[in-house]
Amino acid sequence: ALKVRDEEIVSKKNNFSFSALSNDSNSVTKKYIVDLTLLDNIIESETKYNFASVGKVVVTLKKEKKKIWNRLLLSKEKYPNMQVWWDMKEKYHDSVQNFLKEEKNNSDKLQDDIDEDEEKYFDEEILREAKKKSEEYDKDDEEL
Repeated sequence: ALKVRDEEIVSKKNNFSFSALSNDSNSVTKKYIVDLTLLDNIIESETKYNFASVGKVVVTLKKEKKKIWNRLLLSKEKYPNMQVWWDMKEKYHDSVQNFLKEEKNNSDKLQDDIDEDEEKYFDEEILREAKKKSEEYDKDDEEL
């Protein structure tokens, strides 16, 4: 449809929906509905859209968490009118690669911190157990 009216766009958590009405050349009213369950959550208040030429709507969704989505939708089903925007994918390729490296480094650092905390905890636990045993032995010696 070249012109639509009564547009309604709703974005909530991991759902995006769009509906609008349009009259065709015979003045018959048609309703268009798109309801998508997204792969992950978005920031609802950051959803932006604008109507372009030839009945096209451009929607920008902001992810709740900084991470790469392998696809847009939760479902792995392929839709004939959905496609990868290759120009944008190429444009941001280097940024995405840098992000992935940074995430890996952060993950490695976090794992190192966890390992260090676990080691510290177990060392403290061993010391507590040793102290407890020592106190038990001292108590046994006093009773003799």
